[in-house]
Amino acid sequence: MLNKVKNWFGIEGVKMDILLPDDIRSVDGLFSGILVFNSITTQEIVNVNIKMVERYGRGRGPERLVNEYILGDLVIDKSIIIEANVETKLSFAFSFKYVTAPIDDFARKNILFKGLANVAKKVSKVNSEFRIEAEAKVKGTALNPFIQKFFQLTGV
Repeated sequence: MLNKVKNWFGIEGVKMDILLPDDIRSVDGLFSGILVFNSITTQEIVNVNIKMVERYGRGRGPERLVNEYILGDLVIDKSIIIEANVETKLSFAFSFKYVTAPIDDFARKNILFKGLANVAKKVSKVNSEFRIEAEAKVKGTALNPFIQKFFQLTGV
C-alpha cells in the first residue's frame, strides 16, 4: 500500500536533469541537449515535453511589463523504460525562432542607432531571461517530474 502511495506522488520515482551545451547561439536556430533520468524503482515514461521560453521584461515599478514567449518546443511521444538505479540518457534537438524586439531592429540599422537603442533599453530596464523546461509523463504517477534550467543565449 505504501509503495502505491509513493508511486502515485512520484516519491522515489523518476528524477530528471538536463545537460545543455556551453554555447547556445540565436543565429543557429537549433537547440540540442541531453535529458538524464534516474529512478530508485523501474518506471515507464510515456512522453516528454520540452520547450524553450524567453521571459522579456521592460519598464520600472508598477508599470513593468513581463511577457513570456515560447521560442520552440518538442514532444517526444515514445515509451522509455527507466531501469532501477540505472542512468538513462535521451538526446534531443529542435529548432527555435528568436524574435527580435522593434528596438533591436532599430539598433541594427547603423552604429549611431545602436548607441541610442542601448541607452533606451537601459532607461526602460529591458532584459530577457531564457530557460529550457522539460516535463516527463510517468505512467501511474500524478505528480510528473519537471525541471527548468536557465541559460544565456548568445548572438542576441
